[in-house]
Amino acid sequence: MILAGSQQDFPVVEDDRVEGVLLRSDLLAALAARGQAMPVAEVMRRNFQLVDSSEMLETAFARLQACECHTLPVTHNGRLVGLVTMDNLGEFISIQAAMGARVA
Repeated sequence: MILAGSQQDFPVVEDDRVEGVLLRSDLLAALAARGQAMPVAEVMRRNFQLVDSSEMLETAFARLQACECHTLPVTHNGRLVGLVTMDNLGEFISIQAAMGARVA
């Protein structure tokens, strides 16, 4: 999936609930150390940040800055509904700034 798209980190989900996050850096380290035979459960991070869909973008941005991660799973009522990344937020801020400059 890394090769097929631009996503770097992946939520690990069971029954619509996020159980962990598989970071690109952890995946590459595990592949180098043990090859493809390692289960995801042994590589994924179980201690990770989440953001709820009702929270403000500033909250997501602060959590992304505070953690050693590039991606936060977004949940609604405890279920995964999406992902937010530093790249997403950066693009959003750039678009908002451009739109604000044009309107002014």
